[in-house]
Amino acid sequence: MGIAGREGNRVGLPSNGWVICGWVICGGNWSCWPRWAGWAYTVGMTYTQMGGLADEELYVVLREMAHLGFATLLPVHPHCPGYRILAVALRHHPTYAHFDPERVTLSLYRSGDQPEVVHWQRQTPLRRPLPACPGPVVITDRVNKRVQFFTFGGTLQLVADGHEPGTVYWVLTSPAPILPLHHDLMPGQDDQLAAECEAFLARLDARERVAGEDLMARLAELDPLQRYAGCIVAITDEYQQTLRLRQAFPDLYRLLKQERAWLETLPGAPWKPLLQLVNPSGSGMGEV
Repeated sequence: MGIAGREGNRVGLPSNGWVICGWVICGGNWSCWPRWAGWAYTVGMTYTQMGGLADEELYVVLREMAHLGFATLLPVHPHCPGYRILAVALRHHPTYAHFDPERVTLSLYRSGDQPEVVHWQRQTPLRRPLPACPGPVVITDRVNKRVQFFTFGGTLQLVADGHEPGTVYWVLTSPAPILPLHHDLMPGQDDQLAAECEAFLARLDARERVAGEDLMARLAELDPLQRYAGCIVAITDEYQQTLRLRQAFPDLYRLLKQERAWLETLPGAPWKPLLQLVNPSGSGMGEV
């Protein structure tokens, strides 16, 4: 299952009483009865059509989260360092039994292509699924302890528990790996991979500011898997051209080659470096 706020007992999917962004699931059927004031949607749309969780993903989240503070679920592939789902339980009262999240901080594309940093709490409304930006995700608990992840973007939504009033499950899903970070413990390959990708994106942002190129707007138009693949290809190429990097970070280089080999098995291969994706004309091309 990955890391979690606490290993707890597994529970089955309740037969009714689950609310997703204002929709209630009753016996497997979608109803347009908004449990939360002001939350309503166009009748006739299924949740997956609105960019939400697929049924099997919803089942996993609800099954795993009853006794957890947070969890990473569904590895992207068997040897991948990241996961497709990050779920966080925002409860009305702390359990005092594990890491009790109170706030989630990340950047979202709320309007247009400009990232907006949002500090998400239990009371924060979400009227529709929103796209997440590439960057860090920080979960903060009641004593200000933090757990961090890195995402290449995805879809954010809320799942409210009709059987546990006041509990909201904050759920980020992505086709690209959501990487757990371990700054306070022993940094691993996933930390190094996230640091390399974050630095690469920061250089891309700096290039836009200096050269006046509209790179970040084009980055927002890419899907998360394209961003991930673009980063992996660009960083792997850099390592292949620099012996000193391969010698200094052999484990990371092996991980980069592993991820690139996996990406080449997917539709969309061969993948392009990220700079070519955001600047297809090649004007002003150079190192990032």
